[in-house]
Amino acid sequence: MDKRKDIPWVTLAKFLGLYLMILGHMELVEPEHSAFIYTFHMPLFFILSGMFAKRVEDKKTFAKKLWKRLLIPFMIIAATWCVIYIVLWVKNGIFDISYWISYIIGTFISPGKDFLTFQTLRGPLWFLLALAEIKLLNFCCKQKLHWVVAAAISVMLFILLKKINIVLPIALDSAMMAMPFYCVGMFLKEYLLKENSDFTNIILLSVFSIITLFIYRQNGIVDINHCLYGDSLLLFYLGGISGSLMIIFLTKLHLLNFIKSGGVIVTITAGAMLIIGYSQTISSMIRTLLPFLAGTTWGGMIIGLLTMAVSYPLILLAMRYFPAILGYRK
Repeated sequence: MDKRKDIPWVTLAKFLGLYLMILGHMELVEPEHSAFIYTFHMPLFFILSGMFAKRVEDKKTFAKKLWKRLLIPFMIIAATWCVIYIVLWVKNGIFDISYWISYIIGTFISPGKDFLTFQTLRGPLWFLLALAEIKLLNFCCKQKLHWVVAAAISVMLFILLKKINIVLPIALDSAMMAMPFYCVGMFLKEYLLKENSDFTNIILLSVFSIITLFIYRQNGIVDINHCLYGDSLLLFYLGGISGSLMIIFLTKLHLLNFIKSGGVIVTITAGAMLIIGYSQTISSMIRTLLPFLAGTTWGGMIIGLLTMAVSYPLILLAMRYFPAILGYRK
């Protein structure tokens, strides 16, 4: 039983991860709450991805899968935002082609952060490129020992880049930074897929919640997108792992069975690409229509839920008429 669709708690964990991404990236909650979310929300996705990493020996099969699942959605979403912004620039009388080119090229080669003279239109797209790069390494690594070496080298290279203040294109530095989380998912897979009693899950949930909160208080602001790890790189990794395990053991509670059975949650997680690409605009529209909800954490949490609710019919339409934007997921 190693398919995500066969494991309800994995679907629920991914759903919560998407919700937390909306709250954090769209600044819907208080800054301190957003900073806490950043401690673990992206590590969670990399750990879950590592858990279900599969060896694909055939190069053509691997390339086709990588292209369809990650790179095509990235290209489509990036292209649509470029078209949208060109229309807005023309509408506002901005006809500086060099200005356009700076953003258009930046959105494709460095989503998430500025690179040289290029700027980006949409930040969350960096995750798709970073995950694609890590999966490419997964194809090259034949044994678990290779992964340990690869992760160690990645961290050392990342530290070197930070010291000499170099930013890499196509999210390569972010991929290096996130590599250990993917490895953690690979190594903990068998343990995490074991069935636990709710008593065990509650104990582990409590322990990892306390650890995550403590590390957050000690380490400060982290952000894989901008290669920020707070005051300590070690605490950054420990916080990301403990926070991810906190969410995992929460979703493994049998008390949540009534949530796990919902088809809506399965559909929304299948539409993760659409949420990553367009949730910022959807949440901004909701804030404009319901301004009384903005400005408080509780109001922001409601806006986050409404963002996912609005995304649901859009995901259904994409599944029916344009599955490529979802990575051909159903």
